[in-house]
Amino acid sequence: AVSVLRPGAFYAYWYNNPQRSKRVFAEMLRGPLDLDWGTSGPGGTLPSNKYYLQIIGWLRVPTTD
Repeated sequence: AVSVLRPGAFYAYWYNNPQRSKRVFAEMLRGPLDLDWGTSGPGGTLPSNKYYLQIIGWLRVPTTD
């Protein structure tokens, strides 16, 4: 069975307001949250001008052909 990894959990860091930095969960697709990748998995961080999201969890989604 082939599976695809999708971002499952993020940590949002605000540049100018550390108090607002918090863990943000976004389960994009159904499936168990695969935390084995940690922050060293594929993807890394998603930057923007106000904050950046660090990917801390991955969803391992089975693909159906």
